[in-house]
Amino acid sequence: IKECDWSSDVCSSDLMALWRASGDASFTFVRTVDRAAIMGVTLDPLPAGPIGRLDRANSFRVSLGSGALASVSEARMFAGANAAALRGPEGAWEIIGFTNAELVGGRTWRLSHLLRGLGGEEFLAARTLTAGADFVLLDEAVTPLTSSLGDLGASLTWRIGPASLDHADPA
Repeated sequence: IKECDWSSDVCSSDLMALWRASGDASFTFVRTVDRAAIMGVTLDPLPAGPIGRLDRANSFRVSLGSGALASVSEARMFAGANAAALRGPEGAWEIIGFTNAELVGGRTWRLSHLLRGLGGEEFLAARTLTAGADFVLLDEAVTPLTSSLGDLGASLTWRIGPASLDHADPA
């Protein structure tokens, strides 16, 4: 299956279907996806930050492929709004929260008032995260692929394509 470019008219306007197969089994429908996740890359290093309190001293810029970010109140952030995952060069993901999102250029946002290490990875908040880290906004567009413990460690094959087509279609 070709990689879907969510910024194109073909993918962004169509409902996409997610299918999976285990081993030699046939593909089964998992769910539909109606929008792409907001993803990007950091443009600045993020110094180590405090744990368990807002970091008002540090900020970083992120360049998004598509979508937009918005500022939220501290209460909304503590309730889960503006959570994001940052992947360092070693491949480890840190979950952060942010209250301030300021558009500073075309598709470029400065994020500040950070809350680091939200997913139990406080040790990652103690590192300096280099520029070029992957960024994924953890909103309703990002959902687990499974909730079954039986899927842990399973070798699965995934296909995604327009929901109006069969999973075997080359689109």
